[in-house]
Amino acid sequence: MQGFVRDANVVISFLLQEGSSHADRVFKEHLARGCMAHVPSLWHLEIRNVLLMKERAGKLMPGEAHQAMANLGSLTIVTDEHTTAASTLMHLERLMLRHGLTSYEGNCLELAYRLDVPIATQDKDIIAAAKSLKVSLL
Repeated sequence: MQGFVRDANVVISFLLQEGSSHADRVFKEHLARGCMAHVPSLWHLEIRNVLLMKERAGKLMPGEAHQAMANLGSLTIVTDEHTTAASTLMHLERLMLRHGLTSYEGNCLELAYRLDVPIATQDKDIIAAAKSLKVSLL
C-alpha cells in the first residue's frame, strides 16, 4: 500500500472540518484505505503553531485547538527520522532556494521526493515545485 506525505494545511483543514476540496476528499480516501502518511519531524510543531495562531486570532473557540491536537492520535502518521540529517538539510536548502519555498513547505516536498510518494497539499507553491520535480500530487 503506497504512502503519502501530508502537508500541515491539509491536516488542519481535515481536523477542523474546514474544507471540502478535492485535496480533502482524496486525503480522506487515502486514510480510509489505510495508507501510511509520512511527515517531517517538525510537522507536529507546525500543526500546533497553526492551531495556536488560529486560536489567538479568535478563529477557534477555547478548547478547539486542544481537541484538534488530541484528534491527531487517530491518524496513522509516520514521523521521518531523517528530516534534520545533514544530507537532507542540504537537499532542503536547494529546494527552498530553487523554488522559493519556506523551510516548512520544503520539508514536506523533500520528504515526498526522497520517499517517492505523492504529497497531499493545497499550497500553490508546493504544487508548482512538486510538478517541477515530478512529485505526484493527491
